[in-house]
Amino acid sequence: MLSPSPTQLLQQLLQDLQRIQPHCGQPLAAVYAKSLLMNLRNLYKQVFPLPQAEVFMALYDALACQNRWLDYSAEQYAAAHQLLQHFLIAEEQVTNAQVEDAILGLEESGFDTLPFGSALANG
Repeated sequence: MLSPSPTQLLQQLLQDLQRIQPHCGQPLAAVYAKSLLMNLRNLYKQVFPLPQAEVFMALYDALACQNRWLDYSAEQYAAAHQLLQHFLIAEEQVTNAQVEDAILGLEESGFDTLPFGSALANG
């Protein structure tokens, strides 16, 4: 059985981000959140060590930590969808600056991309 290509996974991820929006705050959102988290992990594994892998892991952390996917709104998921649409895996080289901008964009949309903090930040 062939695993999906990074482009196919990104398309599935984008679909999950759209499908979860009308169900935010409802039990059905869990179905899309599960798929979203699985696709983010699989995408990360396939594109690591490319720079865009960091964006996928930042979103994963923001959603998975303490099940925070429950707390995000449809508007936030739409913002993540729009941001991730610009990550073409095979067609273009993504720079570190673009990765930083993308992670900051997630933060500006309200996603906590550093949910685990650090010892220095807490001390």
